[in-house]
Amino acid sequence: LNYDCVLELSMSEAKVPFSYFDAVGETICPLWKLHGSSNFFSAGIQASQGIAYSTGVVFDAGIQALPDSNRVIEHCLVETGLAPIMCLYMEGKPTSVSPSAIKRIQEQWTEAVSTAKAIFCIGVNPHLPDEHIWNPLAKTQAKLYFIGDENNFSQWSATNRSQPAQFLGSRFGEAYRHLLERIDEI
Repeated sequence: LNYDCVLELSMSEAKVPFSYFDAVGETICPLWKLHGSSNFFSAGIQASQGIAYSTGVVFDAGIQALPDSNRVIEHCLVETGLAPIMCLYMEGKPTSVSPSAIKRIQEQWTEAVSTAKAIFCIGVNPHLPDEHIWNPLAKTQAKLYFIGDENNFSQWSATNRSQPAQFLGSRFGEAYRHLLERIDEI
């Protein structure tokens, strides 16, 4: 979460079109946030300030992404008492706000992974309980590239993947040139 919206802010500044939810084509980059985001909010349901969350309480509605930090702040201070749509950092990744919308994103991602030519995983570690991420990656025929912990990735890849996968580097900065080269090859 420390870097949650940095990628899309950079993409916006560089005028690279992206989409969180819509179908994408050759010119629009899909940006998958499988556990929600600090700029994702419910659509179609509101709650006043001061609401309380407790076990079993769920606010299920649509999902909208707010385009910039000023809009997020305005929304939080003026328009709703609901928290952003984000899964909790715990086993099972539960969320109290728009869980159906998160589930749809995860299903769309699974479909996209199954038909992709190449997939780049950056800054994640294989975590087998996150089956909605790692099972589709294990099954896809796409070229899989990874930036992160080499030992964890190599062990997961050797155990779970029949197709080859390539480690590009442990840090984004050191792997950036290799990443661009692979993108150019596609």
